[in-house]
Amino acid sequence: MKNVLVTGGTGNLGKQVVDYLQRKNYSVCVLSTKESTFRRKDFLFVRGDLSTNTGLDKATSQADIIIHCASDPRNFEQVDLVGTRNLLQSINRAITQHIIYISIVGVNKSTYPYYRAKFAAEELIANSGIPYTILRTTQFHNFILSILKSFINSQLNGVASIPSGMRFQSVDIREVAGMLVDNLEHPAGLLPDFGGPQILTFEDMVQSYLNVTKTNVKIEVTDIAGEQFDLFRSGVNLSPNNSFGNITWQSFLEQYTSSVTG
Repeated sequence: MKNVLVTGGTGNLGKQVVDYLQRKNYSVCVLSTKESTFRRKDFLFVRGDLSTNTGLDKATSQADIIIHCASDPRNFEQVDLVGTRNLLQSINRAITQHIIYISIVGVNKSTYPYYRAKFAAEELIANSGIPYTILRTTQFHNFILSILKSFINSQLNGVASIPSGMRFQSVDIREVAGMLVDNLEHPAGLLPDFGGPQILTFEDMVQSYLNVTKTNVKIEVTDIAGEQFDLFRSGVNLSPNNSFGNITWQSFLEQYTSSVTG
């Protein structure tokens, strides 16, 4: 049985990866700065921090394969760059035969700081000499939902202002987790981009949310400035020729609403 280390294993994606691994009967170790909140406890949990190089030797000591999910858009210099470097330096190359990294579509085309950090982390892994696989995906449905809610929650007099011009090809996080685990055994270098099944404007995505959740808020599309908004206006976050995901935004919303109300 292969031993698999999941960094950031208590995060949104990491939890799905751990669940998928357990269903496939892999031996799992989770590295995280946060306490474990899993219902199932049949895995090794190491509380550690990539950025401060704590807990890494213990976490990597028996790892045949590493799935590197840890990331922090608010502290990417330390977590994504320093943390990835620390992780690579802690690896026992006599044991670890494969490292898998989750990245983002467009990191090689954008000057957005977080994207540049993710691309630099990709290069660290590719140049490490350790067999690797890198999967770039479009934005997760969950991520779009969190952005959307921030605008809905800041509505004034029943009107929510949202940025104009943004487009997304969002993908379900469970499908991404499955893709990572399905590529566990054989290093493949840089995989083809993994995008969601459709490209939608943010306005349409918000309207779908309002319809599905029966939220009585009107939307007003405005030219709200912002570096991240400009990124999602540029189109570099899209991969129209790689629409491999199957779960649509509408389906995700219906499942989300059902789980919240049900």
